[in-house]
Amino acid sequence: MPRQNLTKSFALRLAALGSVLAILLPLSPAPAQAYACGRSSGCTSFELVSAGASYNWYPLVWRYEFKGGRKAPKQWDLSGAGREYQQNGMLTIVGNKGVHAKPVASTWSNVAYTQGRWESRMRTRTYGAGQHFRVQLALTPATKAARHCGAQDVTFLDYTPARKNTYHVEAHTLPAATFTYSKKLGRQIGDDEWHVFGVEVTKKHIAWFVDAHLVSLEDRPAALSGTAFTMQARLVPVDGASMEKTRLQLDWARYWSMKKKGRALGSAPSPTQHVNKTAC
Repeated sequence: MPRQNLTKSFALRLAALGSVLAILLPLSPAPAQAYACGRSSGCTSFELVSAGASYNWYPLVWRYEFKGGRKAPKQWDLSGAGREYQQNGMLTIVGNKGVHAKPVASTWSNVAYTQGRWESRMRTRTYGAGQHFRVQLALTPATKAARHCGAQDVTFLDYTPARKNTYHVEAHTLPAATFTYSKKLGRQIGDDEWHVFGVEVTKKHIAWFVDAHLVSLEDRPAALSGTAFTMQARLVPVDGASMEKTRLQLDWARYWSMKKKGRALGSAPSPTQHVNKTAC
């Protein structure tokens, strides 16, 4: 065989061997926190649709991934006349059909901070054609004595099923201040549509996020209580009314500190200030 053909044949064999080795040999592991979602193995499309990934908040301080089965999760405490269990990797909270006087709420215990970033991937569903619970994700004071009937909560989702596309948030401070903002989203919140809702609380501002986008920003001192917060998911009835079954599910819940600066927030509409008459 001519020398030129031998050289060409050898090159082809080397190329083939390289292809086989690329398939058989494992890739070198990526360094920890190498990706925007904080996972060294990479990010799914769902994980990238989050403020944590988009604004570069990682690494996490707390991460709660729910499991299967029907057991209630540790660190999530239920109150009110409803049900709580884990199902297919989700926290499931159900407000049952009937008359309810108090919210059905699940609180993330032992995760309390005055500042930081909280975010959760959530969906909700209603049953029947009557009146349904409002669905809320909120930061509530870690101690019950500081809650004052919600007068120090920071709500990062307040959804009324009758208004399928409307996203609403609030911040409350004592003695009687409330800051509210509403936005109509391009797709509905209910009917098992997944969304990611988040909030950032610092000494200088509160910022609210939906599906990786900043939607509202509040920096007036009157909106900043300095309270230690924990996350709470809840179903809120019309007091004394007969409610239809309503369900909310959390895929995950996360908390980041403010140690990492992250990407600049930019600008967003400010909430409107009102007088709060519900404090107790």
